Amino acid sequence: MEDKLRDQELRTQVHYRLVEELSASEERYRTLVEGLRDVVFRASTTGVVVFINPAWKRLLGHDQGDIHGTDLGDWFDPREEGASKSWRAWCAANQADPWSATVRFLSASNETRWMVVWARRDAEGAVFGSMTDVTETRRIQDLKASFVSAVSHELRTPLTSILGFTKTLLRAEGLSEAQKSEFLRIIHEQSSHLTSLIEGILDLSHLDHGVVELQLEKLNPIRLLQEAARQAQSRFPDIRIEMYTPHLPFMVTADGIRIRLILDNLLMNAAKFSRSQGTIRVTMGVAGEEWFIEVEDGGVGIDSIHHERIFERFYRIPQAGKIIPGTGLGLALVEECASLHGGRVTLDSSVGKGARFRVVLPRSA
Repeated sequence: MEDKLRDQELRTQVHYRLVEELSASEERYRTLVEGLRDVVFRASTTGVVVFINPAWKRLLGHDQGDIHGTDLGDWFDPREEGASKSWRAWCAANQADPWSATVRFLSASNETRWMVVWARRDAEGAVFGSMTDVTETRRIQDLKASFVSAVSHELRTPLTSILGFTKTLLRAEGLSEAQKSEFLRIIHEQSSHLTSLIEGILDLSHLDHGVVELQLEKLNPIRLLQEAARQAQSRFPDIRIEMYTPHLPFMVTADGIRIRLILDNLLMNAAKFSRSQGTIRVTMGVAGEEWFIEVEDGGVGIDSIHHERIFERFYRIPQAGKIIPGTGLGLALVEECASLHGGRVTLDSSVGKGARFRVVLPRSA
């Protein structure tokens, strides 16, 4: 009898330890799963969700309880009809091979989130899987694609002009010296624009690697403004450019190439967003130990919701029903070049009232 009691006590102790170890194991598992950045889920053999970790709410804003008891495919973005059919077909066929797809979901705030969904079956046929948020990766890919397209267009425009006028000079006979001079001037201006664009792209690349060094020199910024305005005027002949500068020229210590980049991009930006027959006012002057460039247009203006992002690389303001050419790098370059000189850029704008960009730089960078 005593032996049976001892055996029973021993079995009870073993069972107790097993329960303790199992409980600790479950707690560790729960802590691990609930702390994951990726969504982890379990579903029935037919794809109905029975468990999902807190990352679901963290990434998409939907409560975990809302998805329990529903088909995962019901939560795909309505545009993902193909992925939804594929998911349901995989569940219905009880396939052993894993299922995977990059799928759009709509968050609780109606924002699109891209998720890589992966799922497979366990020995009993139940489904378990994960979802990884790749929204930022997709955004970068889309930006790169838009950038390549925009840069190709921006490069093609001056190249077409250069090739066209060069061909005319080589083949045409009877051109007057004045005509030849004009064609050569256009070729020179378009070559300068092409050089400026390439320099800007290279500058941003160098900035990423911290290898940009200013080539400082004493220069007259009014002369640079006159050159930039002449080039912008030739590209946008229906826009009037007014310049307001001190009567006497003044000298600054700066990198001429990057000051020209600032001027080119501010003028091009103002011209592109101005109304037809509009006016751009450019003011340049000195204030103590600083000098400034101010470019103001009477165009469509910039809504305040875009002000914080306007200087981001590749950021382009959506324009309903209108395609505005450009790479989305111009204002980013302006800010980077100003910062390199120890300067700053400010924006004053509202919808329908145009925009005024002001760049303030030290006279001795």
